[in-house]
Amino acid sequence: MAYVQERRDASGRLRVHYPLGERMCTGDLLFVQGRPVLVVSWRTIGWKRVPYIWVSLDEDRLKPGSRPGDYVYEAELALPAGAPG
Repeated sequence: MAYVQERRDASGRLRVHYPLGERMCTGDLLFVQGRPVLVVSWRTIGWKRVPYIWVSLDEDRLKPGSRPGDYVYEAELALPAGAPG
């Protein structure tokens, strides 16, 4: 993934809530070339945040949440092996 996210405070980030097994988890939401991407883990390289573990989302299953900047993903995810969650 070539997209690099500038470092900023947590209040400006979009968040997505997604089911993982029997619980709901939360991650960062980005749009890369107009497509939604869940970022589960980040790395910092030269003061820039770079997505490390990410999953492309089906835009039809992504719904607005109860607060501005929050979304809910209405499908089970299969995260990569070793992903936190």
